[in-house]
Amino acid sequence: MRPRTRAHGRGFTLVELMTVVAILGILSAVAITLMRGHMRAGKTASALAGVKWVVAGQTAQRSERGQFLDCSGTAAKYYPMQTPGKQAYSWVQTAHPDYARWAALGLPAEDRTQFGYLVNAGLSGAAYPTLQTTTKPTIPASADPWYVIQFMSDLDGDGVFMKGVATSLNAEVYVEREGE
Repeated sequence: MRPRTRAHGRGFTLVELMTVVAILGILSAVAITLMRGHMRAGKTASALAGVKWVVAGQTAQRSERGQFLDCSGTAAKYYPMQTPGKQAYSWVQTAHPDYARWAALGLPAEDRTQFGYLVNAGLSGAAYPTLQTTTKPTIPASADPWYVIQFMSDLDGDGVFMKGVATSLNAEVYVEREGE
């Protein structure tokens, strides 16, 4: 049996056109879902890059001084900006009240970030800071010096913040509303 051929100049049938539109719709939905996943992962990777930088600076502080550096002081002001959001800021913010502490970690002068960070540190038995996340991850008690890194940003400006916590006490990074 031979396949049907079309006479010259004849268009597609309605069923054929609807089939093509349906296939394109399915492919578009899959592509959008994949793109959102990649964007979410990219936003999370940006936050984690800042966490890694802080961890490296804190490791150097502990090697040199025997304890970690409390970068955020008692004012609990995010660094490098006080209100994290859509705008990216340079890590070098000389007007920030905690700049000198952050500079001691060795700021990445060429980079910019949309995330604000709080870094508190203490000695054995000192109270941990109040966590800014909605769900509080469990931080184990420590007989050693410790630090807690908190980060957040409203990357898309919709008023919903991506927040996270990392500590010197374990290798986990807790993230809520990832990619928000």
